[in-house]
Amino acid sequence: MALNNGRGAAAIKSKLFITIAVLLTALMFSGCVCGPRKRGPQYTADGRLKIVFWHSMAGKLGEILNSMIDEYNKNNKDNIFVKTEFIGEYATLNQKIAAAVFAEIPPHIAQVYETWTVKLKREDAVVALDKYIDSKEVGIDKNDIVPALLKNVTMDDGKIYSMPFNKSIPALYYNKRLFEAVGLDPEKPPVTWNDFIEYGKKLTTIEHKGFLFNEYVNFEDYEKEHGAGSFPPRSLKPGHTVIWGNAFISDPWSFENYIFQNGGRILSEDGKKAVINSPEALVAADYLVDKMKKHRFAMRTSGREHQNEFIAERVAMIEGTIVSKVFMQSSLRFPFGMSTIPYNKINTSVLSGTNVAVFAYFSEAETLAAWKFIKWFTDTDQTARWGIDTTYMPVRKSAYETEMVKEAIKKDPNMKVALTMLEKIDFEPQVAAWFECRAILGKVTEALVLSSKSPKQILDEAVVEMNEVLELEEL
Repeated sequence: MALNNGRGAAAIKSKLFITIAVLLTALMFSGCVCGPRKRGPQYTADGRLKIVFWHSMAGKLGEILNSMIDEYNKNNKDNIFVKTEFIGEYATLNQKIAAAVFAEIPPHIAQVYETWTVKLKREDAVVALDKYIDSKEVGIDKNDIVPALLKNVTMDDGKIYSMPFNKSIPALYYNKRLFEAVGLDPEKPPVTWNDFIEYGKKLTTIEHKGFLFNEYVNFEDYEKEHGAGSFPPRSLKPGHTVIWGNAFISDPWSFENYIFQNGGRILSEDGKKAVINSPEALVAADYLVDKMKKHRFAMRTSGREHQNEFIAERVAMIEGTIVSKVFMQSSLRFPFGMSTIPYNKINTSVLSGTNVAVFAYFSEAETLAAWKFIKWFTDTDQTARWGIDTTYMPVRKSAYETEMVKEAIKKDPNMKVALTMLEKIDFEPQVAAWFECRAILGKVTEALVLSSKSPKQILDEAVVEMNEVLELEEL
């Protein structure tokens, strides 16, 4: 697989096509080519100021969001009505925001990633929220925002252009019944990479379904009978099932976590050069590859197949986001545990999820109304409720001390992973070109497990390609 194909010219052409596509889409949104269209305030039939909120919360998460906003619309005393609009997946949201900003018809509020915020800030398309945050009348205690989340939304000019919204970290999910079946303590998940390898090898077994009990044969014992290097197929004779220690997807977020956990970085300190071919990153790549090719306890999957295999008890451990619990829990028919993911040198996780930004082009009354809604949504009680219902991280430090959070953890100890404030969190690079670089990193994670090239060759090629993208962004 060639990661560096076409190099600079292809990258320029790609950016040109993207720009043209955005411009054409914007023209469709604007309905004419006669200049920017300004909108005056809009009101509901009963006279409430309407604020439009674009989001990508699908399924149960969207239901929870809409329920909270319905409550706000019913009870707020500021005569504000927030109208939610589900746009689709994040890529679609990004495209629609770009088009709407070009045509100067954005929503009042939308979910945004940090890299989007960097670009929007350059275009003066989003509002700096500092004056509202610091206001005596409508402000909040900035010191109560979780420090890592506050750092995450503070831009290089020291200002805040968005507030944390649906932030998450990775989590390890494990089947306690399968742990017990091979003699592992179900209350002691793996803590380090070496633990994970040891557990994974022990958990990868052949299950023979008996009349009274099931027998589990470790792969090492299978090798003794069938020869060194023997590996049973996924489909065995009736009554026998291969249970894998781990199933994973080729995902850039996972690889980012491994790099940071081994003391590496994605980009240089100044954000201008890719450094994913460092010695630390190479060790992280080996960890990713070796669990499948060397230690042979991990199965590569795609989409949400790893979750489906975990639900079906054909896989003992998977990594996902803390929010995966919301989607899987009703289908799980066995006791399961959650923990932070195993680490190597540094016990850290890479923050994921979006923030919410307020767009320019609106009157002060509309901007203030948008801020008042964000203030409500991120206050102690609401962010605690959002965290409990969705497992997203609460935004306020005070939320972690509320009785509702303490009761949620007492009722379900697995919630402790999501509802414990972490001191050590790393971030994806906050540069405008990161969206394109992340796509390259996604290709890297696939190539590492599928390509015949060495990890070093794959990472070296990716660094060249990422650096070209970063250089173009500087032009």
